[in-house]
Amino acid sequence: MAAEIANVAHLALGQHDRAKAVRQLIEQFGAVRHEWPGADLIRQLRQRPTLPAVLAKVAPELNARLPGLAGASMPLVPVLRVRLESAPDVATELAQLAEAALDWGDIHSGMRLALDAHLLFAATSMLGTNKMRYQFHRYGATWARVLYRAGRQWFDDGNGSDAADASGWLTGVADILFMHAVYDVEIRSLIATWLRWQHELYTSLGDTESVANVARATATLATFDTGGSP
Repeated sequence: MAAEIANVAHLALGQHDRAKAVRQLIEQFGAVRHEWPGADLIRQLRQRPTLPAVLAKVAPELNARLPGLAGASMPLVPVLRVRLESAPDVATELAQLAEAALDWGDIHSGMRLALDAHLLFAATSMLGTNKMRYQFHRYGATWARVLYRAGRQWFDDGNGSDAADASGWLTGVADILFMHAVYDVEIRSLIATWLRWQHELYTSLGDTESVANVARATATLATFDTGGSP
């Protein structure tokens, strides 16, 4: 099973030579079935663009500048592909590329870039890097924007499960940004947009508890326009 998981992971990254080597091990030492667990997933992955392919298409200069980001030998864990202190900046670049791709209708590339940007932001936030700790106002806003765009796209595509997952992450990021909304009109406007979408999402999913939470957050945000008075 571990080899099968490795096979899927390497295919997801576009590392076909490594996946082939793992598959040969499976065939040599394992009981091979025509439809082993993960076969459907592999078929799906083969239809999706890999990060190396997307960067070669939309940002070859980034690929050349950071070869570890999407090279043939890149690590499976995204945060290990770049220097930790620069990871939030790389995530920002990926997020901006993701939004641009989604704007011009390249949905597959945009969503691939959005996912990798999110993974980098999440890892550096959890690791407590200085930039994410002391400059969250800057990086968190970009992180939240790309989460919103990805979640919105999934929602528009009828994928409520992934949209809800993106929304959950968005809530966590927006909660930290909320304090900045007191004095930053742009952040306040962004959060209002996210809350309207979340209300639409959770209403469609029948999640009344989350709808109520969004309503409370919206009411709180509205007080910031009046200097804190309801």
